[in-house]
Amino acid sequence: MNKITKAVAVINDFETADAVLSKAVRLSNEQDARLEIFYVHEEALFKLPEYFRFKEIAPDQPIDKEKVRQEIAQKLANMGIEESIPILIFIDDTADHVLVQTQDEKESIIVMSYHEKIAKELIKESHLPVLIIKNNTTDDYEKIVAPVDFSTASKESIVLAKALFPKKEIELVHDYRALYMEGFMDSEGFAELSAEVELTDTEKKAAEDNFEALLQEMQCKGSFITEKKSFAEDLSDFIQRNGSDLAVIGSNNADKLFFDSVSFDLLEALPIDLLIYAPQAL
Repeated sequence: MNKITKAVAVINDFETADAVLSKAVRLSNEQDARLEIFYVHEEALFKLPEYFRFKEIAPDQPIDKEKVRQEIAQKLANMGIEESIPILIFIDDTADHVLVQTQDEKESIIVMSYHEKIAKELIKESHLPVLIIKNNTTDDYEKIVAPVDFSTASKESIVLAKALFPKKEIELVHDYRALYMEGFMDSEGFAELSAEVELTDTEKKAAEDNFEALLQEMQCKGSFITEKKSFAEDLSDFIQRNGSDLAVIGSNNADKLFFDSVSFDLLEALPIDLLIYAPQAL
């Protein structure tokens, strides 16, 4: 995927709605893409503000859908969006609703705030890129980091990031141990990055050469990590030093490094927004 034609903003609560909407609106404007909004009230996750409830709450309709639409429309108007934008409203099961509504989409992106359970479900099942908002800010991204192995998923995620953020510099980061993790599996059969793995000088040199070739191919700058912590800790340390505000990750069950388990670890550990893409599912 090297372009998008639709940005789907998924809102679960109004505390994070401005951040989600601003990122979706910016992508929509910059990519000349359509904007669509899903509001999903998760009763078990969020307490509903009283002004969204009917005076007498019907069991099958716990929210005032028209009030929700008006509130979202007002937020869009504050962002300069005056035209009518589709706003779909659902109750519970966010991931299921989003997956059903986007199952036939091919050039769309999902934008949503971070919630561990919902985010994991969407990342695992959706064939679309998912932008996870962890920092509740409307600011544009300034420093983008892309942790990579040498897989198709990593390369495709970089291509997508360059298409979505053509004016931003994207720095690639490679952990020298990553290339050699095939065969290192945890008890559940997932790829495991171990801080205990030691590589020979020849293996390190091979990883470094491959990384330099990838930087040339992608026309990006990059950093070669040789720390001794876990991969997630090493990357978090790099982000703190570098001041990155978005991480781009290629997730691929059938490829080398970024299996679901590793993507999930990074999703939980990294303190910044994440764009996660599984190109093999298209």
